[in-house]
Amino acid sequence: MTVTALEWLAFGSSLISVWLYGFKDIRGPIAGLFTALTFIAFGFASGVYAASFANVIFFFLHFKNLRNTMNNDLSRIVRMLESNINEAADSCHGAALSAGWWHDLETGERIDRNVGEMLCLIHSEISEAMEGHRKNLPDDKLPHRPMIEVELADALIRILDVSKGLNLDIGGAVAEKMAFNMTRPDHKPENRKKANGKKY
Repeated sequence: MTVTALEWLAFGSSLISVWLYGFKDIRGPIAGLFTALTFIAFGFASGVYAASFANVIFFFLHFKNLRNTMNNDLSRIVRMLESNINEAADSCHGAALSAGWWHDLETGERIDRNVGEMLCLIHSEISEAMEGHRKNLPDDKLPHRPMIEVELADALIRILDVSKGLNLDIGGAVAEKMAFNMTRPDHKPENRKKANGKKY
């Protein structure tokens, strides 16, 4: 009875695995891993050891596919993040241009903004966010939202505006930095728990 159940389970999971592989995400390899394990158990239970050993190989192939799929998904997410951030920078800078923040109000000519001044304005938004959080305040312009939320939004708008105004690839930088941070030993929980590890 056990052998028959394993046989049908292995057969069914193999069909599901083939179907899920068509979605080109992690579902196919995960189903493949389960199928391989089921066939390994079936082989040992029925005495067909060749099937078990063959599916050990299939197990590692599915595992390799899973790892590659996860890496491809991560790359896709990073590319999407890069594109979305740069599009947001275009929008924020476009709004600032329309409002005249990058032009002389009298002559209408384009001006060279003071970078230090713009960075300090970003810092001012962060300071206001801290104050809103410290006092648990609602925003004075969008009272249905907490002040910290709106001030962080202001800071982000300024960052994206400055980035586009200075022709910086802020989206690419964010994507690359996130990918780099994922590999940093000092960001791993086990290293952060050490005596001189980063606590925050």
